[in-house]
Amino acid sequence: MNLKKFRLTFILFGLANVCLAIFLMSDSYVDQSGILVENFGFLALFWLLLFSSVISLLITLIRLRR
Repeated sequence: MNLKKFRLTFILFGLANVCLAIFLMSDSYVDQSGILVENFGFLALFWLLLFSSVISLLITLIRLRR
C-alpha cells in the first residue's frame, strides 16, 4: 500500500495532536473577576482536525478499493 496517498490524513492527524498538546500544556486559571481563562480554541481545532482526518482516511480507502 502506497503511503503517499494517505499524506493528507497523516498531516491532519498530526496537526490534531499538536493542537491537543498545546491545549493540555497551556495554563488555565481563574482571573480576579472570576472568569476562567483557557485556550478552548485549540480543543475545538483538535476535534475538527481529528474528524477531518477520519473523513480523509475513509475517502482514501474508498478510492483505493476501486
